[in-house]
Amino acid sequence: MTVIQERPATDARTLISATLRATLASNMQAKFPELSDDQAERGIGQMLAFLAAGAHSDTPLSPSPLVDDFWHAFLLHTQAYQDF
Repeated sequence: MTVIQERPATDARTLISATLRATLASNMQAKFPELSDDQAERGIGQMLAFLAAGAHSDTPLSPSPLVDDFWHAFLLHTQAYQDF
C-alpha cells in the first residue's frame, strides 16, 4: 500500500528575498549574457525547487548543468545560503 502525503504548494519566490533574487540574477546574467531577465528568474526558481526537492528526497538528486550553475552562484553568498 502506498501512502501519499499532500504538501501545500510553495511559491519559490518566497524562499529568498527579492534583493537576493536580483543579485543572483545579475550574477548569472554577467556569466551568461544571453540569459534574459525571465530566464534568470526561472533559473533561480528551478534552483530553489531542486534544493527543496533534495531536502525531502531519500535518494540523491542531481541538477541540470544550468541549475547547478545557479546553485553555485547561490553558494557564493555564504551567509544567505546558510540562512536558507
